[in-house]
Amino acid sequence: MQKSKGIIVFFIIILLLIVIAVSFIIKSNPKDLTIKMYDSIAKNDKVTITLDGKEDEYYYRTIMSKKDEDVSIDTYTKYEDEEQHVATLIKDGYIYTILHDDQEYMYMDAANVDLENLIPEKKDIDGKTYKKGREEISGSTFYYEEYENILTFLMLVEAHEDAKVKTRFYYDNKNNLVYVKNIIQDEDDEFEELINVNIKFEIDEKLFQIPEEYAESQDQ
Repeated sequence: MQKSKGIIVFFIIILLLIVIAVSFIIKSNPKDLTIKMYDSIAKNDKVTITLDGKEDEYYYRTIMSKKDEDVSIDTYTKYEDEEQHVATLIKDGYIYTILHDDQEYMYMDAANVDLENLIPEKKDIDGKTYKKGREEISGSTFYYEEYENILTFLMLVEAHEDAKVKTRFYYDNKNNLVYVKNIIQDEDDEFEELINVNIKFEIDEKLFQIPEEYAESQDQ
């Protein structure tokens, strides 16, 4: 009887070790994390994506926010001593350009504006294959998934029509998106931009409002 109990305990330990090993293998070999990330953005009514980047003396931050059907793109840039803060708000069928530095705004009918690539949408990656890899960034190694021709995360440059764009999505060991790298190949030139990314499923209501003290621009 004692021997039978020992065998049972032995097999339970073996099973636990197998479960732990399988869990480790699954965690060490993630897949489709970008698809899951896009799915999360699509199914949530409130999303905020903050993108931070720096190139030499040029710093930029873009906050993409979605609230139901409304979209806000808030952009702050700084180059040496020059700063600029501009926002785009799509709301109630209109697209507003908010000039925070001048405390002014302009607007037009959103039907007359190309709204592509403003915020990540599932159609950006539908039907596309990707490459997997690992890369070291700032002393840590990250798993990435690389797609081609995704323009939503381009920050510093606008890719020419014939340019080849690769976008790598980097994930930490908790499968959270932490970096995006754009690799733009245009003829003989290649340019890279690395962006810090933070995604949360809540919003700042102020990003969907025009401050009461702002005046309508006379330049529109």
